[in-house]
Amino acid sequence: MAWGVTVSWNLILIVAIGIWLLFAPALFGIDTRSASADSDRLVGALVITLAVIAWAEVGRSARYLNLLLGAWLVVGTWFLSGGSPAIHWSDTVSGLLLILLSLPLGRIRDAYGSFDPYVVWTPGRKIEGARTPEKSGIGEKMDHYRAISDYGVIGNLHTAALVSSGGSIDWACLPSFDFPAFFCRLLDLKIGGYFQIHPVGVVQGGAGLSRESNILSTTFSNGFGKVALTDLMPISADECEPQEILRKVEGVEGEIDLEVIFKPTPRFASVTPTLSAKENGLWVEGSDPIAALFTIGSEDPSQTIGWRIENGRAERIVRVKAGEALYFLLSYPSESE
Repeated sequence: MAWGVTVSWNLILIVAIGIWLLFAPALFGIDTRSASADSDRLVGALVITLAVIAWAEVGRSARYLNLLLGAWLVVGTWFLSGGSPAIHWSDTVSGLLLILLSLPLGRIRDAYGSFDPYVVWTPGRKIEGARTPEKSGIGEKMDHYRAISDYGVIGNLHTAALVSSGGSIDWACLPSFDFPAFFCRLLDLKIGGYFQIHPVGVVQGGAGLSRESNILSTTFSNGFGKVALTDLMPISADECEPQEILRKVEGVEGEIDLEVIFKPTPRFASVTPTLSAKENGLWVEGSDPIAALFTIGSEDPSQTIGWRIENGRAERIVRVKAGEALYFLLSYPSESE
């Protein structure tokens, strides 16, 4: 569930115990104004409240307070007036069950929504895409160079691109290996270009190459949903055909907001190109090669995502729901053109 909420089986049973305690005095026919009846109703309400709080993974420890309430049901209710042997035994059994059910942690997905950095931080741990007050704008702001082992490679026999586990193309020479870099954040974090597709907020994810092809697949989840990002460079039989980098984002679960940033820096960032939006494409002018980034939606092939363009950089946040797909096609002329 979204917002870091995970309903575990033990918490559901604890809620059921709370509901039973609310109605037990009436079911056993004792005086509803007695201390015993008041105790059951009060404890039942507290049990339900604490269990619901514990549904949120950030509040899972709240279930331990039910241990105290369970102990009271086992011992304390025997000394209250207005009860009966039946209600006392009911409270005792309910208390023992409450204690046992409050001990298991329950299912944890470690998905806390936007609270993740404050809940699961441990020394030395870096959380992919975590926002901090110092960050502005959108996108994953890298404050350190990634290890080369954090990158996967896609290629088309003419050139190759390095794709990070965070969904960013940080290196590519287009249209071939002997041309200057078109994306080069791998070399310079501040001015190097990149093409990033990354969920908003804190994410969990992993990347891997298909065993039978040069296709890179990365999955991301952030508590709201889950998406699969597929990267590849198609190989054309006609060498005169434009070369392409294809990026496909497919919604798997829920819905998720994606930060898309396109910052080309041709000739090792020595050129600041002009970006212009035309129909469903984003054209890179004043560079060599002259490239175009097209966006195609599975629900609407002519879908445009309304780029915000500034200083040679285009960015946008788009939402992808389960079952939907969004394609980004970077097209550039082949070396022979």
